[in-house]
Amino acid sequence: MRLRLSHSGISVLVLAFLSTLTQSTAWGESPAGTNITITTYLDTQAPPGKGGTVCLADLADPVGTIQDVRLAPGHALYHDRWEVIAVLNSPDASRVRMNSVAHLKLPDPDRHCGGSTARPFLEIDGGTAAAPPITDHAVLKGEVDYFAEIAWPREPEPWWRKGTVWAACFVLICAGVGLILLARHAASARGKSTHTGGAGSGP
Repeated sequence: MRLRLSHSGISVLVLAFLSTLTQSTAWGESPAGTNITITTYLDTQAPPGKGGTVCLADLADPVGTIQDVRLAPGHALYHDRWEVIAVLNSPDASRVRMNSVAHLKLPDPDRHCGGSTARPFLEIDGGTAAAPPITDHAVLKGEVDYFAEIAWPREPEPWWRKGTVWAACFVLICAGVGLILLARHAASARGKSTHTGGAGSGP
């Protein structure tokens, strides 16, 4: 009888553990002690730098770092959209929800955000309590603060784009000169034709 009760107790404990694990997975929570990687996309020509800081809206100290910054596919011409990958510390990541927004902001010396390079940093708001917590490799909506866009120097313009602009100007100038020469040649030909016709009609 005692053996049966022991087996029954173990079964109950196993079922309770599986139930808890299932609920945690359903909500998208990551195992304790693991960092969370997030991705956001920023429409800007002044992206944050690799190694920059990540802060939460209600905390003074950074909660993560920017792991990588890559130009988004299809935006090589104007460098105006960037994929930003950041890693958040697991205790602080639990404050972030799936509908949280990552804002690109200017350095804030009062909050220790921006890092030693004083580059623009990411600030993530808490979202709403109704939304589930973020999962590893979650994609958050990105927004660019107005002052972060206008106050920080743009990424250097690629040399090939400058060459393309100069080549286009050269082609336009050559085309304009060619049209002028063609018009002058046509006018000269008409003048000669008129002069020849007038001379031929005399007595």
